[in-house]
Amino acid sequence: MPKRPKSQVLSVAELGCAYVLNPCNKTLLRPLPGSTFELVPGLAPNPGTSMPLPRFAQLHDIALKTLHNRISRGELTEEDGLEKRRGHWLVTDPVRLGQAIGCSVASLNE
Repeated sequence: MPKRPKSQVLSVAELGCAYVLNPCNKTLLRPLPGSTFELVPGLAPNPGTSMPLPRFAQLHDIALKTLHNRISRGELTEEDGLEKRRGHWLVTDPVRLGQAIGCSVASLNE
């Protein structure tokens, strides 16, 4: 898929698929004719990729120490889109982690 500017709006016909997957509650949505969607590249990382926790903190202007404290207290877990590899925390699902820490949708789109 060619890169598009952040503000580009896609029609259902441009998606090339009759359905849209909502990963938050694992449902399929069928958009109505004439529906449009805004492309949000930061929310859909390639499957199998992950982001270092410090990078996520920097992108969303959150203190890394705060995230580490919430992880150590058990407030944030693997169910929230985190994974520990070789002693380092990685974000495997930035949307789910953003929801868990209370990021607004606007900050997740940056």
